[in-house]
Amino acid sequence: AFTSGTLNPPFSFSLEDSKQTAGAGNLFIRTINGIIPNVVTINVNQGEIVTEDMEYIAQTLNFTSGASTALTEITANRPYLWSDCVITLAGSSIANVKSSTLEINNNLEGPHYLNGSRVISIPFYGNKDYTLNLTADMDNTLDWLYKQYYQTGSVFNGTFDLNADLGTGIGNITAGSQHVIFTMSGCVVTDFNLPSNEDSASEVEIVIRPKNVSATEYQKTVLFNPF
Repeated sequence: AFTSGTLNPPFSFSLEDSKQTAGAGNLFIRTINGIIPNVVTINVNQGEIVTEDMEYIAQTLNFTSGASTALTEITANRPYLWSDCVITLAGSSIANVKSSTLEINNNLEGPHYLNGSRVISIPFYGNKDYTLNLTADMDNTLDWLYKQYYQTGSVFNGTFDLNADLGTGIGNITAGSQHVIFTMSGCVVTDFNLPSNEDSASEVEIVIRPKNVSATEYQKTVLFNPF
């Protein structure tokens, strides 16, 4: 619904959410058109597959009970795993991270002007907000982050690196591999929580606010439009 125009709107796409069961006419299909991502969160937890959550704004929603669109299983690449992730802050990798989320909030506006219509007008992005949340086992390797950056409010850079380059290891950045690197600049530690637990390992919860985030992706098969 939004691909061109004088206001240069973001790219949009359609999504089919289909629920199937036995019997004719028993399918419940929702087709959402004109989707533009608003908040995208990448979740990495130890021992698990990397997942992504997306909140979006869309133009229309259609209900049908016909046949679902056939899907072809992706076999070229496996999913990213927790073991593919390395987080580097101010030049030092954070080795004891147990879970992390990287949130990108576009602060998308879908205006409903007073023009006699319920249709969303051309959407536009606001000022982007970025948030990196870390939960890590506490040891003396995080002492420098607390003293040099949290207490002083100093600014630093970092990377959020997902590398599933078929076992060749972190740092092998070659065209055609399965690898995405988020580069974060102007980072500030805004929260550094260290609760005292009675019956478990000491954990630290860190919130980092980057000023800018950019990404470079390498993959064997081009599967996505530039959303």
